[in-house]
Amino acid sequence: MGNGPRVARGNAAPAADRSAILAALRELVDTVRAHYARRESGSPVPTAALRLLAEIAAAPGSNPGVLAARLRLHRSSLSNLLRLLEDARLARRSHAISDHRRVEVSPTAAGRRLLTLAGARGGGPLAGAVARLDEAGAQAVERALPVLLDAVRASIANAPRKPAPRRKLSPSR
Repeated sequence: MGNGPRVARGNAAPAADRSAILAALRELVDTVRAHYARRESGSPVPTAALRLLAEIAAAPGSNPGVLAARLRLHRSSLSNLLRLLEDARLARRSHAISDHRRVEVSPTAAGRRLLTLAGARGGGPLAGAVARLDEAGAQAVERALPVLLDAVRASIANAPRKPAPRRKLSPSR
């Protein structure tokens, strides 16, 4: 992702192409959101916790720091999700036998059953879609996504900040 956004200058795609790209990206986001909303409606925990549970099941005994890095979550966010999973008895933390300072996380039998029901082991619709790409398609996406992600980040960084809400003054007497 490099040294700033790699946005085309000069050889920009025609406006019609840009609007088609934007429409396709909006459809992609809406489709994925709808999928996760349907999945979450039948789940005892939010989608982010299911993602964590799937990661725990894929590598039982991982420690929270490793899980946070893999999922690109802040440690406190991971801790909150892990607490949700523990409260629902879907995962458990324990101390490693070899080093009691080390915490390991594992799915419970109920957690594994939930993953099977939710289909979370497949990684969701994006992972499935990426797995279905042929080699040329995968290479094209691999080249294009970092450019798009850099442009999105630059757009967000350069967006005007919403001003703080005005405080209402009480009427003076």
